[in-house]
Amino acid sequence: MCFNHLLTLYGQKVTLDKDHIILQPNEKIIYVYFLIKGTINHFYCLDHPREEIFLHSSSNPQTPVGWSGLFPPARSLNKIIVASKKAVFHKFEIKLLKQEIKLSSERLLLKLSKTIFNQYLEVLKSQHSDIKVDKLNAVGMREKYKLIKKKQLKESLILIKRSPFIGEMDDSFLNGLAKKLILKSYPPLTKIYKQEHVSKGIYVLIDGELSIIRSQAGVSKQLRTISTPGFIVGWEGLLKENNFASAETVVTTKMLYIPHHEVQKLVSHDSELSCKLYMRLIWMIDSQLQLCYSRFLKVKLKNDQLVIHNLIKKNSVKLKITSKLHKVPHLLTNQNTRILAFQILSELNISGDTEERYLSSISLDLLKRETRDFHFYQGLINIYYQVTENTSKLGPLQVRKACAISVRELFQHIDYHIEGWENLPNESGHIFIYNHLLNHESYTLPNDFQITLDSHFISAMILDKKYNDPGTRIVRIADNGEYGHQNYYQNQGHIKVYTSSIDSPSRIHKKFNNTTFYKEASKLLSENKNLIISPEGKSYTTESSPGLFKTGAFKLAMQQKNEPFIVPVILRDFDKRMVQNKVKCKILKPFKIKDLISDYGNQNELISFTNNYQKQFKSELIKMKSQFS
Repeated sequence: MCFNHLLTLYGQKVTLDKDHIILQPNEKIIYVYFLIKGTINHFYCLDHPREEIFLHSSSNPQTPVGWSGLFPPARSLNKIIVASKKAVFHKFEIKLLKQEIKLSSERLLLKLSKTIFNQYLEVLKSQHSDIKVDKLNAVGMREKYKLIKKKQLKESLILIKRSPFIGEMDDSFLNGLAKKLILKSYPPLTKIYKQEHVSKGIYVLIDGELSIIRSQAGVSKQLRTISTPGFIVGWEGLLKENNFASAETVVTTKMLYIPHHEVQKLVSHDSELSCKLYMRLIWMIDSQLQLCYSRFLKVKLKNDQLVIHNLIKKNSVKLKITSKLHKVPHLLTNQNTRILAFQILSELNISGDTEERYLSSISLDLLKRETRDFHFYQGLINIYYQVTENTSKLGPLQVRKACAISVRELFQHIDYHIEGWENLPNESGHIFIYNHLLNHESYTLPNDFQITLDSHFISAMILDKKYNDPGTRIVRIADNGEYGHQNYYQNQGHIKVYTSSIDSPSRIHKKFNNTTFYKEASKLLSENKNLIISPEGKSYTTESSPGLFKTGAFKLAMQQKNEPFIVPVILRDFDKRMVQNKVKCKILKPFKIKDLISDYGNQNELISFTNNYQKQFKSELIKMKSQFS
């Protein structure tokens, strides 16, 4: 049965003028429209900030409008208006359409499903150029699900009931489906099915991760990754439509598989069950369409938290008033409460109702970068805990080693680049200088302390790796009230010095501290220990780095009986959010002061050298920028 036949039964033909609003956001849907001629525009109306964002146009005949009224609470999510001078539609009351679906079920629903699917494909095509190439996956976020073979039927049934797509089907259907499922395992980087092919069955994810990749005009882009047990892919084949994208494993992945013809057999004897399956397919297409819109919104807003705020706010009418999802937008706005937001999303992604699982899944996918950033922040908290709470029985070197191990774990999933390994001296006992960069404010711990990422990176990723010793850093003495700073550095054995601040002591105390610094630092160098020193004495942004160099590090080298090398290390972008850029590190050729200064007793010559070398250092930093631009 086609839509024209419906018109003779219940519908009417209507003509609407340009700018006529067919549906408003959250409007109760009374009618469903099928476009005959003309063009309509779809808009996403933001709750915050208050504005409308153009999504896409539709002009294909039989494009449906208002079909989301088939599902409770039967409200429109987006604003839809007439874009052409006039547009002609078939118009039906939604309640009459539902009645006709019950009578003629399969043919009408298959037709409607295929029409909506084609609308989804048009949106995918129109948005392909806007999708950013994103190779982030859910490493560290995958939930393990073990399917025990002896209990495969029972475990399979539990798993498919978690699927928002088919978990709502009748128990008789789910029991029959579970009996037909075949366990499959795929190695990493295996194509499960290809775009533009018709998949032979549906796949239920057990454990692992899938990358959904779409190619268009010779450009392949990752639409999303899937790592939630119970998630189903390959459903397009039930409509006898080509796959809209390819599915490829990221890691070793286990799935349950059932051929499409076996699924069709399960509903062939029961028109009501067949009707329900097609309704779930329409729901699935709708969920994919909403994901498209949210992904598009992410590109436009460039703010993941705002995207989630608007996604949940827009779908709030579908959620129970008691749903924890209502809390998520607010919890995401504060670093200290973000953990609660991610806990809620992860929990509801598994155990929520259909809408909660669907929205949580989309949210976690859209928040991949935020999730990575959150885990980086949690890693910083773990480092602080390891150093301050878990090392009371360790000596300073052991504490620094433990810290270095935690820092390497922290940077395991961060994009970084180190070059110049060949410039490192073979033996230790040298002074490593670097340009000290600010931390991004989002990495401030709850006690207002910041773990300096640049100096920790040099210690853990370079010195400890090369010399099996993270070296000793020069750290400032904490101001009054900086208890987090005091707790963190008190057991690490670093050399502490005063810097300019409102709580700095008298000149006498500073002079005594300087003497102590040279004495402690010289002792370590004589024992062939490495020192890490920032000649600037304070931190800067990458763009304004380096600041003026002080002479202390160079004077220290000159005072040694066996003069150590000065090993310059250039750093970029440690002041940015870690997941949104690549941090860069370049080790320059080491040098000795005696090769560059003729008169060690001439303070003016040392100052002149220091100023000139700062300019050389800055020049190398600028060159490094062009290397990665």
